[in-house]
Amino acid sequence: MEAWMRRLLMLPVVVLMVIALVGAIGSSRASGEGDAEGIERDRPFGLDYIPLHSEEGRKGVRAIVIRHQGDTYRIETKEGIEVVDQNRLPLSDVPLVGQLVKPTYSREDFRQSRKIAPVVAGEERLLVDLPASVPLPEEVVVVNRTSSYHLRGGMRQMKKAVPVGGQQIGTAYAGPEPGELLILVRPTVITDSVLF
Repeated sequence: MEAWMRRLLMLPVVVLMVIALVGAIGSSRASGEGDAEGIERDRPFGLDYIPLHSEEGRKGVRAIVIRHQGDTYRIETKEGIEVVDQNRLPLSDVPLVGQLVKPTYSREDFRQSRKIAPVVAGEERLLVDLPASVPLPEEVVVVNRTSSYHLRGGMRQMKKAVPVGGQQIGTAYAGPEPGELLILVRPTVITDSVLF
């Protein structure tokens, strides 16, 4: 085989290696693996809480509280969490291959026009004060670092109102699917990586 032919055949391999390297660097930056403290790896499977890592530090979230039109609703994490790895190449739009891969979120899903409300941190919970113009969500997803956490429990109305106040930890967005509420807590590989 001639030298020019070998170089031509090696081109796709080199391109894939560069993409993988860029993704690894972005993932490391978003997940905080380069921190001096040496953050231990999370094991999301089997968890009954959401392990959040933000600029304010670590936090275990066991409930999402939503205030909407004077009523207060709560979703408990102990009723089920589906963890989806977001540290993947966005292959869902690729013909044939895309049908086999669950889609990842993109920066487009967190653009300014989708922004709904700030998200504040309470004691083991996240609190969202939804505007009256936004319908009550059917599904809540929390996005942080390299994962998205899909809460599978039902939303229950609380008898007592919960004041929504405190330090902002994230932002709520209208999701790409109808009735989906996305809660973005940075850092995340989606918005803080050069790959997406």
